[in-house]
Amino acid sequence: MLIVDGDDQNRMVFSRFLETQRYRVWEAGNLVEAKKVLDNFHVDLVFLSINFGYDGVISLLSWIREKLQQSSVIIITTRKSVDAFDECSTLGADDYISYPLDFTNVVTVVHRALDLRRNRSDNQSKMENSEISSIAGYEIRGILGKGNMGTVYLVEKQLHGVRRNYALKILMRPEGEGEERCRELLERFLREAEMAAKLIHPNIVRIIDFGLAEENRVPYIVMDLIKGATLRRILGGEWSLDRIEKVKIVRQVAFALTKIHSHGICHRDIKPENIMLNLRGKVKVTDFGIARLPNSQLTQSFKIMGTPAYMAPESFSSALVDYRADIFSLGVVAYELLLNQKPFVSDTIDGYRKAILNKSPVAPRKLNPDFPLELQEILAKALKKDSASRYKAAAEMVLDLDEYLNGLEEDNGTEILDFAEYFSESPDMEEHRTQNLKGYETKDDWR
Repeated sequence: MLIVDGDDQNRMVFSRFLETQRYRVWEAGNLVEAKKVLDNFHVDLVFLSINFGYDGVISLLSWIREKLQQSSVIIITTRKSVDAFDECSTLGADDYISYPLDFTNVVTVVHRALDLRRNRSDNQSKMENSEISSIAGYEIRGILGKGNMGTVYLVEKQLHGVRRNYALKILMRPEGEGEERCRELLERFLREAEMAAKLIHPNIVRIIDFGLAEENRVPYIVMDLIKGATLRRILGGEWSLDRIEKVKIVRQVAFALTKIHSHGICHRDIKPENIMLNLRGKVKVTDFGIARLPNSQLTQSFKIMGTPAYMAPESFSSALVDYRADIFSLGVVAYELLLNQKPFVSDTIDGYRKAILNKSPVAPRKLNPDFPLELQEILAKALKKDSASRYKAAAEMVLDLDEYLNGLEEDNGTEILDFAEYFSESPDMEEHRTQNLKGYETKDDWR
C-alpha cells in the first residue's frame, strides 16, 4: 500500500492502521516522492489525497494508469457520500474514503479494491498467456493504454494484402455495475464508433473497423495507430513549441470541430488528453465516448458529462449542450497551451464549477505584455460565459486564427475551408469576414 498525503499526522495514523491489518505500507508526502516509490517498489493499492489539487491528482492518476495498469487507486477526500462518489468517478479513481477515517469502512474499501486489482491482473494474465490472442481477427501485440471505460491494444492485421499495426479499443465490463449501467456504457461505446467512422478529416483519428467480436462478445473499435503524443504530454514539456506552432495546433482542433459539428455531433470532452499530435505535428482529435448525437436519449437525464476544468458554464447545469460548449472547451485548451497555465484553477469539481461560472481569467497581456492583442481577443470570444456571445461556429474561430497567422511573415501552410460544407446552418460568413474583431473584448472578459 502507498499513502500519498501532504498531512504528516493523517498519513501516520492511516499508515499505522494499515500496518495492524498486516499490509506493507509506504508513505509519500508529495507527488514526486510517490512516483519514486511506485518506480522502485511493487504497489497494489494507492491512497491519494485530493488535497494535492485536482490537476495534481489527475496527473498522478494518469501516470499510474499508464505505468501500472493493474494497480487500484483510492481517493482520500473530506467530502461525504454523493459528492465524494461524483468526485471519485470524475477523476477516474476506483473508490474513495473520507477523512475523518472510519476504519471499518476502510477495511471494506481495501478488500473491494484488492478484488478489483486481482480481476485486472487475471485479465492481463490471459492476454500474456495468449488465452485471448486476438479480437475480431486482429492479433494482439501489446497494450497501448488503459482508461476508465476500456483498454487500447496494439494489434496487427493483414488488410488489402498488407500487414499493418492499428490501435484497437475494447470496452471492459465494469466491476460491480448493474446490467442497465453496462448496457448504457456499451451503447455509448458503439455509438462512439458509429459516429467517428463517418468523420473523415485530416485532424480526426480515422476509424478502420468496429463491432461486437463474435468469439467473445467484446465490443471493439479499430483506429489508425498515431505515433506521437497527447497534448497533455506536450504541455508537460515533452516537446518544445513556439507560439506560432501552438496557434496552429489550436487552429487544427477548431478545424476538426467544423467537421464534427457539421455532422450534428457535439464532442463534449475537448481537453489535452483527447488531442494527439503525430511526429509531424499534425493534430488528431480522438475519443468521442461522451459525445452527444442529435436526438440521443442517452443524456436526457442530467449528469455532469465532461472534464470539469474544460467544461463550458452551461455544461454544469444541463447535459443538453450545443456546439458552442466545445468552442469554450477549446478556448480553455488554447489559453493553457499559449500561456502555460489554466484560465480556471481549483482543487475540486465544485470549485471548478464556481470558478467557470463566476470568475474571469487573468488577461493574457497581464501575464505577458508581448502577447498579441489579436490572440487575446480570439480567446476572449471563445471563453465568453454566455454561449450566445461566443463564436457561433468553430469555423468562425478558424477564420480569425487564419487571419492572425496570415498576418505573420512566414508561410503558415493552413488548409482552405470549404464553407459550403461547414456552414449550411451557420450565420452569413461574409458578415463574419468583414467584422472587425479588434475591440471585441469587454471589461468582464478578463481580470
